[in-house]
Amino acid sequence: CGSFAEFGKQWYQRRVRVFEGMKHSEPMSVRALSVFNTTKNCFKKDYRTQIRKNNLLKSIFKELEGAETDPSLSLCACALFYTIALDERQFDFSKVALELLVKILKAEEERLKKPEKPTKSLLSFRKRINDLFKEELKEAEFLDLDNITSEQLILELLIFLTAPTSQIDNKEEIRVCGIIDHYISALGASLTRLDKGNRLTNENCQRFLRIERYLQLIENLTYMSSDNQNYTVNFKEKTILRTLHKILSATLNVIHNNKGRKIKLLNRSRNLESIYDCLFGVLRMMLNLTHGNEYTCREIGKYDNMFAVILEIVLFLPGVADPKHKLDCYTLGLGLLINLLGEVPENRRLVTACKFEESPWFDACEDELEMRAKSSLDLIVDTFISFHTRSKALEKETFSEAESLCMTQEEEEGKESVGNGHSVENGSGEEEEKGNDVDASSKEEINEKGSEEKTPEKAEEPRSRRVTRSTAKNASQTGEKKAEENEGDEKKAEEGEKEDKEIEENDKEGEEIIEEEQKTEEMDTEETQKENSTEPETTPQQEDSPPLEPKLEPASLSSIEDQDSQKMEQLDAFLGPRTKRGDDKEQGERVKKVVDNMIEKAGEHMEQSMIESYLALLLGLLTKDEDALDRIKETIKPSPKLLIEVLRNFLQFMNMASLSSAAASKSGMQQIRSIVHWLSAVL
Repeated sequence: CGSFAEFGKQWYQRRVRVFEGMKHSEPMSVRALSVFNTTKNCFKKDYRTQIRKNNLLKSIFKELEGAETDPSLSLCACALFYTIALDERQFDFSKVALELLVKILKAEEERLKKPEKPTKSLLSFRKRINDLFKEELKEAEFLDLDNITSEQLILELLIFLTAPTSQIDNKEEIRVCGIIDHYISALGASLTRLDKGNRLTNENCQRFLRIERYLQLIENLTYMSSDNQNYTVNFKEKTILRTLHKILSATLNVIHNNKGRKIKLLNRSRNLESIYDCLFGVLRMMLNLTHGNEYTCREIGKYDNMFAVILEIVLFLPGVADPKHKLDCYTLGLGLLINLLGEVPENRRLVTACKFEESPWFDACEDELEMRAKSSLDLIVDTFISFHTRSKALEKETFSEAESLCMTQEEEEGKESVGNGHSVENGSGEEEEKGNDVDASSKEEINEKGSEEKTPEKAEEPRSRRVTRSTAKNASQTGEKKAEENEGDEKKAEEGEKEDKEIEENDKEGEEIIEEEQKTEEMDTEETQKENSTEPETTPQQEDSPPLEPKLEPASLSSIEDQDSQKMEQLDAFLGPRTKRGDDKEQGERVKKVVDNMIEKAGEHMEQSMIESYLALLLGLLTKDEDALDRIKETIKPSPKLLIEVLRNFLQFMNMASLSSAAASKSGMQQIRSIVHWLSAVL
């Protein structure tokens, strides 16, 4: 408790010292320095937590009113706002803060119209913020830290605050403050700065990258918000439609005129990456604008040549784009067309009426004249058929490789089993005589041991008799010695008596030892008899069964080891050396390569099937036009009912992948079911 109180006391003193410098009564330089120190402290999570816990954000926003008048203070304020938003918490920026951000944006825009030399204070704080962000931030991909500005910080802050997970009410509050107005105008201004020669320069790519960030913010603001969608389309007499059409045309011009060129942008090697990002950003934003909104679909379809540019991206750009960009060209472009055609019937007629003979990208694309001469409907049908054939071919290849892998494994297992069988037969055939000798010797040993166990008395003379005979012989020898000693020398009589006593004592000890050994032998014989009596009686099947394994002597063990070594040599001769057969590792590597190839083809098959399903859905929508229906029946071979099959498979895939839980997926599945029902009725 004491340490916590000490921390609270220190934090309160620091807060008073720092926040007092933000007041309006202080000079601008002092206010900017106080805001920068607060920004530095806010990189600590505990400090940010204390600010929110004590409800100090509102007071900070209030004290920073009028920051737009000084470039240094506005830069430090934007850095503070950016740092506070690092916690991924709920939206906690008040209306005062949003209005302050808009004022700073407008002030920065005015300064750009009348460029002035930056002050020493601005350069100093810019360097401090640059060093601080490089030290504290792990990633700052879209921030140009060497030339950081308030406009960059506000843009990235708003993109973060308007993520798809944020609440719709917060997005509408941001729109009310005038954020959408500013960035739609900024899009138009950025277009005027693009290189008119469509060159792939570093400056031009940076402008496209900035446009992509603007589009990202508008995309976030219009996601699942019909009010923001309508407001974006209607802003200043639908200027957004004209801007989007120009951006699409500009990106196509740069891509076609600079194929294969590489540049260095923001210390990264990129090959038209920023251009493709800008193109896909436009398509994603238009997908948001047209999702479930009939009004925006109708307004976008009315704009001149809008469908021609979208179809150019879907039908011709994938032939020029890099492999990693082809899938996005198809999915985003086809998804946008499906949204536009599903809501407004008039758009179906506009799509079928598109022509590409006079396209501005005809020479650059280097397409065949026959393809450009075809109608848009015929090109869509041809694209669908080509993807369908490719999908089926990949499916067959994947299944054939899986079957071949299973077959090879089964064959190898069969060869191993057959090889083991041959080796056993060969080994038994070559060593039949040796085996018979071993069996015979083992049988003899078993019979001898069995006879010894059954008749121990006959097989071996008792030890007691042998010992008694030896003692009797010794006694007779001692008697003869006594007679000779009595006749020869009486002096030795006493020594003879002593020897006799010692012999008698030895005989007694020998008799005691013999008795103990007899007892132990009797106990052993009784135990063996009990074991023989407990064994079950032999049956005819047991008589025919092979004899029990004998207790092998060391010599017999060595002979068995020799036989095993000879059999292993024969097995190696039949299957090949073990070094060549060390197939666990080699087989594992081969299987891994085959599996990796199958996974790669399965992923490619999924992509092909997805594009095929999108094309089938687009053609299903076009069949609601009578002229298009007749043409589709004539061109789709072998049968137009192929569309129904593809769409049903797509529905099964969506159910299997659990995509039916999301609200957007539910509406998409309902649309697919209605098209399947329609096709079943008309085809």
